[in-house]
Amino acid sequence: MEPSDLNQSKEEKFLRTEIRKLFDDRVEKAARENADLINDPFTGGMIIQSAISTIYQQLKEDPMFHLLAAGADFDYEKIFDEECKAALSKYLNY
Repeated sequence: MEPSDLNQSKEEKFLRTEIRKLFDDRVEKAARENADLINDPFTGGMIIQSAISTIYQQLKEDPMFHLLAAGADFDYEKIFDEECKAALSKYLNY
């Protein structure tokens, strides 16, 4: 458990978990759909980065995301950006 986890509300923890699942699911789908290319370091990295950036952009442009962010007691944008960076780090060693 990270020290920052102690300060998170249930809602924030739930949000982070759901965002992680979205990134993981998108990367896994991209890997399945591009199984013949995913093992190449160059094309595999591009496929993974594209999968992460696509879901990131789709969610950032989703009106529901903005509605949820407006009524939250925590910073949705910051959490979303942190989870995106975590996904990039997890899959691409950024």
